[in-house]
Amino acid sequence: MQLAIIDYKNNTIEKYGEHRKLFPNVSFPKTGPSEEWIKNNSCLKIIDHIELPNVNTKLESVTPYLEVHNNVYYPYSVRVISLTSDETNQRDVEAQDGQRGIRNMLLRDSDWTQMPDSPLSDSKKAEWATYRQKLRDFTTTSGWVDANFPDKPS
Repeated sequence: MQLAIIDYKNNTIEKYGEHRKLFPNVSFPKTGPSEEWIKNNSCLKIIDHIELPNVNTKLESVTPYLEVHNNVYYPYSVRVISLTSDETNQRDVEAQDGQRGIRNMLLRDSDWTQMPDSPLSDSKKAEWATYRQKLRDFTTTSGWVDANFPDKPS
């Protein structure tokens, strides 16, 4: 368990690290130190995850630092940073590739509907042909990466 030893007078982290290394002469249970032990030894668990505010951000590992809000102490080992333009472009390319992959699979899975020996009636074949055309046109519509695929005929 990653802990920070807090200097509450100066609002700083004195030391940080794995609890067994910070306190080598203390025998801890397998589950680690109790909440009471942590509090009694001026320690706090280091927070290593923050919810991202939006898709254009990521977490970056940093040297633990302390934030104080309303007299509550929060030791963090990560911070939220914005994606670079290269990372944003890469994310967008990966999302497009994923959607194209699903679209291609849906087309492959419906190939049988257009075969001459398909058991479908002419009207059902036409429904499936329309669906397949919507799939082929899917990537040309605005916002297609986040859009839902057309519904399959019944």
